[in-house]
Amino acid sequence: MDLENIIWKSLSGSQKNIALGGEDVRRFKRGVSELVGFVDNVSPNFDELAELSKPGDSSYSIDWSGPVPSGWGVLEEMRADQMMWRLDMVDTPQIDIVPLNENYLVQMLDLIELTRPGPFQPGTIEMGDYFGVFDQGELVAMAGERLFAYPFREISGVCTRPGYEGRGLARSLMQLLIGRQLQRNEVPFLHVVEANINAKRIYEKMGFESVRKTIIRQIVRT
Repeated sequence: MDLENIIWKSLSGSQKNIALGGEDVRRFKRGVSELVGFVDNVSPNFDELAELSKPGDSSYSIDWSGPVPSGWGVLEEMRADQMMWRLDMVDTPQIDIVPLNENYLVQMLDLIELTRPGPFQPGTIEMGDYFGVFDQGELVAMAGERLFAYPFREISGVCTRPGYEGRGLARSLMQLLIGRQLQRNEVPFLHVVEANINAKRIYEKMGFESVRKTIIRQIVRT
């Protein structure tokens, strides 16, 4: 098993409890995530996706790069690297880290809106564990987990409030998540947009290695 078609593998495997759909197309429950998976990324079944979508609904796909069928549009297309953790251990973070839950959701959504690390909805916290760093009661950094197709678990939602960069907060949060995943015999991975060269370099220095190139599309039902 590898990271190819990882959304479908998550929706039909470890995360099927929060999935909707059938044999050809599955997506996460509304409010959890806009990620959608096709069993066949060469000839995806958009008729089935239409049954799971309303006009104006947007979704995010990974690995699908074919022609766009009638009734659908592509709002954004990004080339990205899938990076996998390649070390046997990770450093222990040396800062105070707080587990995040629904009680912190307003602050989490505010930080997401401010930093735009990627798709995140109120129910995204159902997809895995999230942790944050606070300064005088204000959430200044967070990171968590998104896709999960055992043994592969994605680190996502990594963001730092402007003015707090360069302190290693996001790195410490990722180290915590990686350590927990390794203890569960899981393989940490992440997605990084190809244009984000600095982030990719940081991840490489931490211990991640690029293993696949892929396409991320934001699609909309017109």
